[in-house]
Amino acid sequence: MSIKIDNVSYIYQKGTPFARQALKDLTFDIHDNEILGIIGLQGSGKSTLLQILNGLIKPTKGRVWVDNQNIKSLTKKELKGLRQKVGLAFQHPEQQIFELRVYDEIAFGPRNLGIDSWETEKRIREALDGVGLSFELFKDRPTNTLSSGEKRRVAIAGILALKPGYLLLDEPTSGLDFEGSEVLIDKLKVLNQKHMTTIVIVSHNLYYLTRICDRIMLLKDGGLILLEDTSLLTKYYKLLKEHFIEVPVFQGLIYQLNNRGWGLNTAVRTPQQAGLEIAKRLKTSSRGDKSRS
Repeated sequence: MSIKIDNVSYIYQKGTPFARQALKDLTFDIHDNEILGIIGLQGSGKSTLLQILNGLIKPTKGRVWVDNQNIKSLTKKELKGLRQKVGLAFQHPEQQIFELRVYDEIAFGPRNLGIDSWETEKRIREALDGVGLSFELFKDRPTNTLSSGEKRRVAIAGILALKPGYLLLDEPTSGLDFEGSEVLIDKLKVLNQKHMTTIVIVSHNLYYLTRICDRIMLLKDGGLILLEDTSLLTKYYKLLKEHFIEVPVFQGLIYQLNNRGWGLNTAVRTPQQAGLEIAKRLKTSSRGDKSRS
């Protein structure tokens, strides 16, 4: 299972005075069972790309292949099946909640698929656990009493209940506090590792992306600027800053110290790893000073 994007462009309101190119000649693959992070300033094409991957909009030019199926050639019925396989949570999914009770909101998708009540409840339990919410505490909660962050997680749970092979998330940590963001990131890791779900995350928060993603993509004005393994991202510190991307402090520190000749390993993905790398270097330096004395 994989997604292939071949020379894809998209123009909003093509052929009118208001035409705007959102994507320009994108070519890349989304690997099986990876977590891909997408960053870029507002208007860079991130959300448009997610909608193309989900089949909500079709490319103006180029082709998108999902499991060897060309999205452009799919019928309406086949597109419906694609959207169950490629689940998409919009930037503000909580605004799409329409059921009165959390249980019914998450059950909506499975019920539409004709799944029996026993399996539906099993999926709801798993989906709520997948976003870090208790089934017993939340199943009967009125949706209008949920906080913004809880609504976001319930909306994502509604997609997880469909058991998609691919999960596309647009700013999933937006509106969540630090603890809620940490829980969601950890749960997404489990989803990827345990259920082999391929995940694509759009976010402005590079700190969270470096914690979870295998690769990072940088878009600007619809064009591909960078697509690199997360472990190598520190090497692109200057490029990211040039494109106004807020780089995690620990990566900036590693970059600055290496500019002073420290020779630190740049393949660090968390502050803890950076701290250990610096401590190891200091320890080595201290031993060297003692031997010279």
